[in-house]
Amino acid sequence: MQPEIKVLLIEDDEDDFVITRKLLSRIDGTKYQLDWVTDYDAGLEAALKCEHDICLLDYRLGERTGLELVREFFKKDSKMPIILLTGQGDHEIDLEAAKAGASDYMVKGQITSSLLERSIRYSIERKKIEQARDSALELAIREQESRQQAEQANRLKDEFLAMLSHELRTPLNAILGWSQLLQTRNLGEKVNKALAAIERNALAQNHLIDDLLDVSRIVTGKLRLNVQVVDLSGVITAAVDTARPSAEARNIRLQTLLDPHTGPISCDSDRLQQVVWNLLSNAVKFTPKNGRVQVRLERVNSHVEIVISDTGKGIEPEFLPYVFDKFRQFDGSMTRRHGGLGLGLAIVRQLVELHGGTVSVSSAGEGQGTTFTVSLPLLPVRTEPPSDVTRVHPAAEMGVPLDC
Repeated sequence: MQPEIKVLLIEDDEDDFVITRKLLSRIDGTKYQLDWVTDYDAGLEAALKCEHDICLLDYRLGERTGLELVREFFKKDSKMPIILLTGQGDHEIDLEAAKAGASDYMVKGQITSSLLERSIRYSIERKKIEQARDSALELAIREQESRQQAEQANRLKDEFLAMLSHELRTPLNAILGWSQLLQTRNLGEKVNKALAAIERNALAQNHLIDDLLDVSRIVTGKLRLNVQVVDLSGVITAAVDTARPSAEARNIRLQTLLDPHTGPISCDSDRLQQVVWNLLSNAVKFTPKNGRVQVRLERVNSHVEIVISDTGKGIEPEFLPYVFDKFRQFDGSMTRRHGGLGLGLAIVRQLVELHGGTVSVSSAGEGQGTTFTVSLPLLPVRTEPPSDVTRVHPAAEMGVPLDC
């Protein structure tokens, strides 16, 4: 005995309902449960519940047609097979029914129990095959997307390894070159220049290695924060002081606007200084000479925001979603103007998220500058300043007016 087949009949004529019920009852070996609705709207509602195995649909439903209902079924993503029933044979209606998505088409006066049973079985099996085909196609698409993602990951890995070898070799070559000169020649007054070059390149290589170690610790969950109650103004000032020489060397105006009443936060001051320095050095790197980089600290409700904006190169809209991805750079070629491994901003995001905060980026496009916003939660309880203290708003450092 085969499982019971649930049939939905959408038919406005009671005599046709009775005939259909009799035809189904005469089919041997299969039990049919027949549910009957008499109008378009009730039929649509019943079909969309997906409680039936097949639908027998009358072509004429008052002022509307079964073809309209078939189209609406599939517009609403109904998966149920449909057999369209009509009072007279019409090849054009047959074609329209097939185009609309009906599984079969039958003429009422010519239907027998065996024909109806065959049509129902055919329609159900056809729908199963179509669903299996769609599932296989969807699986194939997912597999193709997975392959493309794997290929992209491999390509990024290869690009990163090439970039890593280049970035590590560049300072190493300088160190080796100056070391050999010190050993083989009498450099006289150039000794200090040689030693400074060796130190500078050694520090650059050390920074690259630190970034790689930070990423490794973050990925493996081994990065630990030394959390204390910290005043952000001091953290930002220390980062700005570190970045100031490189900014001044390119005549870039470095401006700070710090709200003195933002309140303390719970954080690792060294790691947060690393976040601010990474963003600042990135801003200075991509800002042309005589440009401006601004650092702003302010309280926004229960959070504090560190906003670092520049008048530099900017970022194309299509690259914005990938700014914080590891090993991703807008210009990843070996001939790019600016060095680096593409890890700094990825580390920034991870460190900020470890502090329970968020970091975002915005840019109007290339040549329009960039703004990074770090949002960090304030301590749940803190001492408010006395009510008689006048609110001091952020002011430009050394009285320099803010250019907006």
